[in-house]
Amino acid sequence: MGIEVYNTENYDNETRRFEGVSEGRVTVEQGEKLPTGTYFYVVEYIDDFGKTQKLAGYLYIR
Repeated sequence: MGIEVYNTENYDNETRRFEGVSEGRVTVEQGEKLPTGTYFYVVEYIDDFGKTQKLAGYLYIR
């Protein structure tokens, strides 16, 4: 298991979005760009039918 580097509720792609910058975790200070590497993400949302859905995958930051 890795270290969480970003977490938000009500992600909106404008004011609440992931930009590859640390929120202040054990290994990277707040506001610093995250190091090059592969990161795992999980997105949980409620669909149009009221059911909770999860998407997961990987992204690479360079």
